[in-house]
Amino acid sequence: MFEFHRKHTGPMAAYINNRLFFNDSRLFMKNLILIISGIDAEHISYADFMKICYSAGGLKSLYKLFIEAKSGDVLEFSSSELFNRILEMLKQTQFLYSRDVVEIHQYRNHVEVLDIEKESHIADAVILAIPWNNIKRIYFWPRLPSEMEKSLKARNGFKYVITSFLASYPDGHWRHKGFNGDYYGIDPLMICHEYRPKIYCGYIIVEEGLEALARTLVLQRLAEYYGEKMLTPLEFHQRTYDLSNKAHTPLITPWSRVIWASSAAAGSCFRGCLSGAVQSGIRAAMNALLLLRPQLVTWKDIADVQCREVLPREQPGILKLWLSSLNLYNVTTYTAFIVQVILYDYNVQLLYLASKKKCKLTLSISLQSEVVGNPNHLLLNSESI
Repeated sequence: MFEFHRKHTGPMAAYINNRLFFNDSRLFMKNLILIISGIDAEHISYADFMKICYSAGGLKSLYKLFIEAKSGDVLEFSSSELFNRILEMLKQTQFLYSRDVVEIHQYRNHVEVLDIEKESHIADAVILAIPWNNIKRIYFWPRLPSEMEKSLKARNGFKYVITSFLASYPDGHWRHKGFNGDYYGIDPLMICHEYRPKIYCGYIIVEEGLEALARTLVLQRLAEYYGEKMLTPLEFHQRTYDLSNKAHTPLITPWSRVIWASSAAAGSCFRGCLSGAVQSGIRAAMNALLLLRPQLVTWKDIADVQCREVLPREQPGILKLWLSSLNLYNVTTYTAFIVQVILYDYNVQLLYLASKKKCKLTLSISLQSEVVGNPNHLLLNSESI
């Protein structure tokens, strides 16, 4: 029991170092953990990372989403234009800007919300679409359940940001050199694709404060593989976002009349992405409708879109599962040890055979010398025989 507990509470970095042999493989896996959880592998335990994977459709689905995502997923429209169109459709809705929520009081039939201007608002239900860290700044009455009162664990690592970019060129010269445009870098993590025949896209993860160097770093890395033409794009657009911290289980169950909604509250593989935010928003609206008009809602209406409905899933064979469970470091070490033992035993046998053959040769030479020196001795011996 102690061994099981120790194994599943240690940091993911130690687990990776024990399981993977090559440094590049270790660094790639640490980058994958960083982009999935938003936390360094040194500061997240094995159990916490597995919880994130289980609540988001599995590690294989997350790998396909973050690493093998197609370039067609890039948004080509302005976010401000999107919000303006949404506001046009919600003309009858009142919006209050720059009004931070300070307190939320729940009663049997309604909810009272108090903002920073000390103004009170009454509603049947409240949907909170803000990061979990900011929720800790709000006073709830009655208090939140004990499992929700726990704040996110303090992380001593760096804070990371993700920068996405689009670069256009006169022509797709990487195609002329025989490349399809896919690029994967591990130090730092860079995932790049060809978006259009003359447009290149991707994202890079750097420490906070270094996002201004993203353009230079991206172009230099691409120039090392595709040539110096990558250093002079016609246009280069980039956007920087905070890397989402998902070191908590997704909040998909409402707490009385308070309903949770955000990209981190989605219970699917799109958690932390724009698709996850849309899914959680739809589910939150359905939860509010379930509270007010339950006869209009079915259980399918409030379920998140699962990864198996979007991403194809393959069932690995028994051999692949067995090979994936092997520890490459231990296999290599024990194999080298066994080979050394076999070679040592083989060399000992060779030395034994060589010494035995040398002894026989020495004995035959000594017998021949005795026959030549005393032929009567051989005759006497033969007569006696």
